[in-house]
Amino acid sequence: MNVSSRDLMPVVKDALQRGQNVRLTVSGSSMLPFLRNGDVVEIEPVTEVLLGDMVLVQTNSNDGAECYVLHRIVEKLNNSSQVFIRGDAQAFSEGPFTKNEVLGKANIAWRNGKPLKLDRGLWCLTGLAWMHLLPVNLWLLRFVMRGRRIGGKVLGMLQGMPFYRAIAKPFCPGYKIQEADKDDLIYLQTFINQGNNQDSNDSVQNEDSRLTIYVARSGNKILGFVRFMRYTKECFPYKGHWLFSLTIKKRYRGVGIGEALTRKVIEQSKLEGASELWLFVFEDNKPAIKMYEKLGFRHAELPELKEKLAADAKLYGRESITMRKALE
Repeated sequence: MNVSSRDLMPVVKDALQRGQNVRLTVSGSSMLPFLRNGDVVEIEPVTEVLLGDMVLVQTNSNDGAECYVLHRIVEKLNNSSQVFIRGDAQAFSEGPFTKNEVLGKANIAWRNGKPLKLDRGLWCLTGLAWMHLLPVNLWLLRFVMRGRRIGGKVLGMLQGMPFYRAIAKPFCPGYKIQEADKDDLIYLQTFINQGNNQDSNDSVQNEDSRLTIYVARSGNKILGFVRFMRYTKECFPYKGHWLFSLTIKKRYRGVGIGEALTRKVIEQSKLEGASELWLFVFEDNKPAIKMYEKLGFRHAELPELKEKLAADAKLYGRESITMRKALE
């Protein structure tokens, strides 16, 4: 599981050498099922390492470039100065690595705001058992992942059916529509990088004062978000008020969260005196188009954006259309 970039890791290494803990957002799938893409992990300086510990190790990629992985210790040599590591979703070990190459040890992870203790308790014991089940554990993981993919496809089909909302809405957690804070933005950028964005390939950034990001929040969980942008005449070919990147987590689609976020943007646009609201949507995203039409959006062309739409279709392999809602 890759956890770094060239710019970040020198800072991380320096902090760990000075005895400080650091937090990293991990990416990749090599530590499934115990760590997922987007989990935040706290790394502490190494004092002692034990079998089953998740450690941050400096290694080299196939092309010889320096890289870093967060994997589990699966073997220690007799003198304990060298270790072998392996990802929980991998069949082969890497190593040996010396103590100097082990930069730190993961002690806790956060998933959806909830802490998971990695170096003690049930999570640690389960990890130890998992690493000794090779290769049965990998067969089990493949079976579960295949089941989740099939289940996801079935859920997606059901979410597009008229009866789904009536059945699923009572099971949807209560939520509020709020403006995103700084912590939300860090999480949302990770969410975008995982490829969950439904209608746009834009990044989540709010350094521009013209941009507001609204989230659907249930406790400490974010169920979805939307970007609301105001363009001036100098921002050609864009103009006026725009809705971008309406994105709902897959399990919460089809129960009205996207509609609630869209209504929030419509409401705010009216408060700001806008006469119209524009958006992009992928042409094959029929459920989203149906929802937008329900809220009064209609297909409308902007000749000045024709070239951009053609370029995006070539880049992303999906055609987009523009829709407009009159607010007066």
